Amino acid sequence: MSTGEPRTNFPQMRLIAVLGPALFVAALFTLTVIFVDRVPLPLLISIGVLAVAAGATAFSAALFQVIERSEDQLRERGRQLAAVQAAATELSSERQLGSLLERFVELSRSITDARYGALAIRRPDGSIEEFITSGISDEERALIGDPPTGHGLLGVNIYEGAAVRIGDIGADARAGGFPPHHPKMHSLLGVPVVSKGRIVGNLYLTDKITASEFTDTDEEMVRLFAAHAATAVESRRLEEKLRSLAILQERERIAMDLHDGIIQAIYAASLKLEGSSQDVASAPDEARSTINVVIENLDEVIRDVRSYILELRPAHPTDDLDASLHTLAEGFQANSLIDTTVIVASDLPLLTEDQRLAVFHIAQEALVNARKHSQASSLALHLGHGGGRVRLEVRDNGRGFDPAAELTEDHRGVRNMTARALGVRGTLDIESTPGSGTVIRLELPVVPAIGEHI
Repeated sequence: MSTGEPRTNFPQMRLIAVLGPALFVAALFTLTVIFVDRVPLPLLISIGVLAVAAGATAFSAALFQVIERSEDQLRERGRQLAAVQAAATELSSERQLGSLLERFVELSRSITDARYGALAIRRPDGSIEEFITSGISDEERALIGDPPTGHGLLGVNIYEGAAVRIGDIGADARAGGFPPHHPKMHSLLGVPVVSKGRIVGNLYLTDKITASEFTDTDEEMVRLFAAHAATAVESRRLEEKLRSLAILQERERIAMDLHDGIIQAIYAASLKLEGSSQDVASAPDEARSTINVVIENLDEVIRDVRSYILELRPAHPTDDLDASLHTLAEGFQANSLIDTTVIVASDLPLLTEDQRLAVFHIAQEALVNARKHSQASSLALHLGHGGGRVRLEVRDNGRGFDPAAELTEDHRGVRNMTARALGVRGTLDIESTPGSGTVIRLELPVVPAIGEHI
């Protein structure tokens, strides 16, 4: 690894400040001893004065030269620090991960005056997942072919996790050469991109334009910028994971809504049509009336589908939960012939829209499950509150089942109800034993009224 320029010129300044005067005094003393008896005193004094003046001039020139170099380095360091800060700010505003990585390579080139740049994104095993280049055209990139696999000098950077700074790539014994059509490169600076102690990538910069090789300051600045970039990369990756998770949750919610609302409505319509088909000949007026009701129900389903497409929200009115539950129970009793009673407390505390929607759909799912599986003759639905909780209870006198048994696809409704309850910070409890009926209980936290302590 090339040492490059020293980080500061303070050691040189100290050396000149100490050794310069000491050597000058020693030389002057030696000359005085040698020529004191050979040269008249006035001439000797004149020579001494001239020597002091010349020595002071030389000393000052050397010292100021070192100071100027230090100032140049400090100015360059300040310029690079400002560039790093500006580049880090620019990266933080970039939202797309792919664009962020490309911009990171471009800004790294700008900070170090590099002609070419590349970023290797690493897998956990250290192999290269993605290779992003800057400074070469798409046509040149296509001619080069496949990205590097981590051999030669790149392998040192990848597998050892160490920085690499070379003045002449071709002269280094570890270099593996360039493939056909690859631009000729000389100086190299490679640094790992580290986030939370884990190497997420490696940055390569080649052919420093303003010097024959990269410096310590270049390496220090790139490391600093790479730390900013690593944080940005990890942040964007987390955001993408969260967006993916949100999409999956939304898909699950839509699937539940479709199952609870639209699919159940279509199933109910098919049952009505099945019953009316038997009455077409014997009771055509009743069959016609039933078909008209089914048409109205399917129109409602169409409105629901449109609502899902346009707003991804169900169209069931839940502002008046009492009326919605009574309407739901009336339809259930008409379709299942199960005697159904509904009791809704008149002084229910405030529920959020999501909570009202959860109560409605869980009650709907409980009724559907009872009709499909319970073989019950009666069912009671009660919605009340107490102890800071709102409680929905659906109880039937059917054949019951074992809640501990593994649920089949036919019992997807139970999973849906549980997920809906958790989605509004509620709890769902199912009590049932074979031959003793089923009780489904939902409990929701009460929303504090305005002015109450949360």
